Amino acid sequence: MAVVAADRDSYRYEKQLQAEEEAYQQARRRLYQEIQDEKERLSQQATRQRQEMDKLQQKLEETHTTSSDIMRRDYEKIRQEQDERHKVRVATGTEVGHPFYYSTEIGRSNLLWRIGREVQSTTALR
Repeated sequence: MAVVAADRDSYRYEKQLQAEEEAYQQARRRLYQEIQDEKERLSQQATRQRQEMDKLQQKLEETHTTSSDIMRRDYEKIRQEQDERHKVRVATGTEVGHPFYYSTEIGRSNLLWRIGREVQSTTALR
């Protein structure tokens, strides 16, 4: 009778051990699956972020190129306008240093202003 009870206890412990082993293996498989899922999620997230960064970098390069072109065109336009003004001034004699500059109204007023400044500065020194 004691042998039968010992066998029964042994059988019960063995069954309990098998159930615990099975539960352990299931938990282990579940954790490995969760880890694999997390790796996949992070990989997909990294891919999306890389794609977004590439798009933003491309947009930045396009914006930089566009703004450089606009600045270059504006600079050229301003330079051409200055060249045109210079040509008009030289042609009309209104460019400072041109032989006819002081014969124009602007030249005369500029000359009178400069003479007035010189007179003021010499009287202030006395």
